[in-house]
Amino acid sequence: MKLIQSSLASILVFLLCAQVPAVIAADAAPAATKASSADLDDTLWGVAERANTADDYQVYLDSFPQGKYVPFAKSRIKRLQAAQTPIPPQAAVMQRTALVEPVMLPIPGKDYEIGKYEVTQKEWRDIMGENPSHFKTCGDDCPVEQISWSDAKRFITKLNQRSEKEYRLPSEEEWLYACTGGRADAYCGGNDVTALAWYAANSGGATHPVGQKQPNGFGLYDMSGNVAEWVADEWSPNGESTVGMAVVGSMGKRVLLGGDYEIKPARSAGIARRGDVQATHDRHYGFRLARTLK
Repeated sequence: MKLIQSSLASILVFLLCAQVPAVIAADAAPAATKASSADLDDTLWGVAERANTADDYQVYLDSFPQGKYVPFAKSRIKRLQAAQTPIPPQAAVMQRTALVEPVMLPIPGKDYEIGKYEVTQKEWRDIMGENPSHFKTCGDDCPVEQISWSDAKRFITKLNQRSEKEYRLPSEEEWLYACTGGRADAYCGGNDVTALAWYAANSGGATHPVGQKQPNGFGLYDMSGNVAEWVADEWSPNGESTVGMAVVGSMGKRVLLGGDYEIKPARSAGIARRGDVQATHDRHYGFRLARTLK
């Protein structure tokens, strides 16, 4: 038990002592001595591998500078030391500046800005490290979809940690104003749905890269059709703002606004509104970001 708990250096002393008879008899049996040395090399390497620390591999190197496992020991020491090296402050700054943040547009006369595009698959993957989208083959510039409201909130938390900013989901009121700009158009940006949106008649049953249709008056794309977009509000049948409120009867539902690639034109208007459970993953659901201007 004491041998098992000892350091690698102590084990080496024990093994060397165990070889004394072979050393004494070296003149009589040089081949046996050579074999014993090779066995000791193997044994000590096995001990170092099981411990798997830079110090233990260094003990092996000190004991067998010409040993057959020297290249492996050096390589593993280098790898282990690299894993323990903290990121220098300047490198951390470079990591932060390497983040490509979403394009945001301020809404005239309001105190917030909103995403010019729906959050894309690339933007999601850069933050989350994976891509949950059903339409992965659509490409990096297509909206991320098949995400829940809760997934969107996790993305925003990580994005804020990386960017040191305060992105969030827009409220229903903010989203609707950004869509219509106070105008009475049928869709977000006009009355020609084909020019503004991907919907059942022109999408081919799939999402498309963001920003290919005409923008609305504020320069925002795809609000009337590509994917429906989660907003912050809990579901309320009468459409009143519920940000930060607990709504009786909401059953954990959140609001989605805007058309999607399979919606019919009659429902593709900017006021297209639905509610779904916040844990729901659906290939029609995505989101865009908002941020309060300070």
